Amino acid sequence: MTSYYIFNALDASRIVPGAGYDLSVWVNLDLCYGSGMGCESVDVYCVWGGLNQADEGHTSTTDTDGSFQKLTTTCRWNEEQAGDNPKILFKFECGDSNSRIDEVTLVGPLAQ
Repeated sequence: MTSYYIFNALDASRIVPGAGYDLSVWVNLDLCYGSGMGCESVDVYCVWGGLNQADEGHTSTTDTDGSFQKLTTTCRWNEEQAGDNPKILFKFECGDSNSRIDEVTLVGPLAQ
């Protein structure tokens, strides 16, 4: 298995420190692609800086039964984190396989 990372950078000037942001994402793990090993899991994190996990925000799954599954969590960045490259991180554990992300939504207050 190999770890694959996908980042979705956020506009730091629009994040309100300490506020909760509802994150939802639809994912589909391909458990077996041809003779490949498939995907074991996907983790979704609210991060900042490099790969630093925010104060709040993580969800995961190990099985989507071959269809899209909705994952949800609440993201929360403190003042330091909100100003240092906040983003959403998708981490897939896969071997010779494909997985999909669809309809990522982050809802919360916008900084003025």
